Amino acid sequence: MLKNLAKDRRAAEIAKAYVPAKVAKQKEDKPKRSALQARLMAAGLGQSVNRQVVPCWSIPAGAKNAGNMRVEIRIRMNPDGTLGASPKVEDTRRMGKDPSFRVMAESALRALRTCAPFKLPYNQYDMWKDN
Repeated sequence: MLKNLAKDRRAAEIAKAYVPAKVAKQKEDKPKRSALQARLMAAGLGQSVNRQVVPCWSIPAGAKNAGNMRVEIRIRMNPDGTLGASPKVEDTRRMGKDPSFRVMAESALRALRTCAPFKLPYNQYDMWKDN
């Protein structure tokens, strides 16, 4: 019985040595993320940035509809969490037409610049480098 186990181990070692490198590498590669997983991770990373920005953000006094206003900003970050480019407000048309929105958006931009660098998981940099 012990001799059979030794033979089986030796056969397994020999077989392992002859596995083509390409096949072995495929098993080591990270599994691909599904579209749903990618969206969920992106949402979680966005929430993480929001949590870090809120303490730095002073909402302008007297801002109309401040509680209902949504400011979307595109940011590009470096691997160390610093801003890689100037943040840009997505709704540029509204920036020019709505003074309340412009004031709120400018305060959000200041908060982003003040709070950087952000603490985000480096291993997910491909997800958060351009949000």
